[in-house]
Amino acid sequence: MPRSTDPPIATATVARLYMEQGKLDQAALIYRNLLDLDPQDIRLASGLAEVQRRRDGLAEISGTGDGVRLERVADGGVVCQWRVTDEGQARGSLALGRTGRLVLRVVAFPMGPQTTVQDIELSSPTGEMRIDPPAGAELVGAAVGLLGGERAFASITHCAPLELGPA
Repeated sequence: MPRSTDPPIATATVARLYMEQGKLDQAALIYRNLLDLDPQDIRLASGLAEVQRRRDGLAEISGTGDGVRLERVADGGVVCQWRVTDEGQARGSLALGRTGRLVLRVVAFPMGPQTTVQDIELSSPTGEMRIDPPAGAELVGAAVGLLGGERAFASITHCAPLELGPA
């Protein structure tokens, strides 16, 4: 029997969208409700397992304070998870010399016309999002930091570049 806190539309597609937006609790709820109705559906079980794996990844980051990590997904995209503490943001403000906007800075290598630096404004100090690396990129790196005027950037946390070989 479905749980009483069902979202208005409970489909595997909506669950996947929630997961890709970093709304892991909502995604897990939908997957569990759908599995209650069809416990033999391997796609639903796989989706719920993916949500749990991503939750575990965020727990890994959150246990160490500030952190960011990149992971390849089967279709060639990249999932980025991050966590920045209030202390990290305070350090970033000191380094920048003022407050700034919290951003995810994505850098693709080799640098060239198709591979550039991209700053993505973050609405939350903790979360997850999908990144589609530009064509021709061999590596992608990420940092979370504060962006000030004139594109000044103070990194709070960063990770080693991720190799983009075959998935």
